[in-house]
Amino acid sequence: MSSSHSMVLTETQLKAFKEFLGHAGDYCISFSSGVDEGENFGGIIIRADVTWKEGNKECTSHYIIKCTPPSESLQRLIPVQTAFIIETYVYSRVLKEFNIIQREYNIRKPLDCFPVYYTSLPTTKEKMIVLQNVKELGYRHYDRFQPLDYPHLLCVVKEYARVHALTYAIRHYKPVLFEEFEANTENHVFHDFKYEGIMMVTQHRMDHALKALESIEDTTLYKKFACFAQNVRSVFEKLLNSKKKHRVISHIDCGIPNFLFKYDPSSGELLSTCIIDWQQARLESPAV
Repeated sequence: MSSSHSMVLTETQLKAFKEFLGHAGDYCISFSSGVDEGENFGGIIIRADVTWKEGNKECTSHYIIKCTPPSESLQRLIPVQTAFIIETYVYSRVLKEFNIIQREYNIRKPLDCFPVYYTSLPTTKEKMIVLQNVKELGYRHYDRFQPLDYPHLLCVVKEYARVHALTYAIRHYKPVLFEEFEANTENHVFHDFKYEGIMMVTQHRMDHALKALESIEDTTLYKKFACFAQNVRSVFEKLLNSKKKHRVISHIDCGIPNFLFKYDPSSGELLSTCIIDWQQARLESPAV
């Protein structure tokens, strides 16, 4: 086996990835950046292309390796470790169980809007998730500086609806499993406010919103939002600490970079979407 430079994979992470590839025999790994500059904030995304031979035939497989950033300063700013624990659980357990129940009940149009999960490394600080590189299947990012148009929004909302519907199915047919989901996707928003980075971002957004409201002659809205800005943590806790019966697994982080889209190569028609980055996923109202 051989490999090009391993980017920023630690020895432990590289060893775990090679153990996963053990079945491939004599292979070569090529590592490169999995995202463009500025596309990712809470982790390191590496593209891994693996080639090997089966007889006279050359084979290739393509992976995305998502790792916790080594910077301790960053990990003090944002809840990196907790986010990776949740995302690993969602890929390895929640989405897997969604696939199982769909097969059990012969769902004609199953939910499959997420990359294939292969393996993970659940160590204390060197967490890693290995996923399918869906860009090799023709998926690509939407311009993150432009709002999604109606067809793209509809495509995403339909997949969210499938996620929510499958959660209801799990709760109805497999209540013990639903309780497990609940226990392992704890809403960590309430704990995030202890991180300096979360507070900095929150304050930054509150300040910009208040500046936008300053030009309005009627000061009622400004005063109400100023009150909210001063009590943002308690307001969030009251709104999001929900135990209502309609809770579902929610993706939560619906930023444009977390959706990839596939188009017909001839007509350009939108075909499907792939939802990535499940680090914020939890049981929540379908509206969240």
